[in-house]
Amino acid sequence: MVAKQLIWTHYDDGDEWVVYDPFSADIHLLTASARLLWTLVSDEQPHTIHDLVVTLAAELGRSPDDELTAVTRETLSSMDRAGLLRPMPS
Repeated sequence: MVAKQLIWTHYDDGDEWVVYDPFSADIHLLTASARLLWTLVSDEQPHTIHDLVVTLAAELGRSPDDELTAVTRETLSSMDRAGLLRPMPS
């Protein structure tokens, strides 16, 4: 589940996103790919890593390989640690 209170912005001259969390007052800089991943999980439906990697690969125009899987796992973990994602209720 995503943190809904986040405020997102990006600049016209780049593909990075700035996200502000008013609950923690933290500011994070994310790549466009990380923002896309966050958007994919924002539907609050359960997703497998495999499904996320396949969707990301298609959006990025690349193959769903082990490297993309590892980066996706680490990005999700990083977003969790930063408070950009919340555990889904059981």
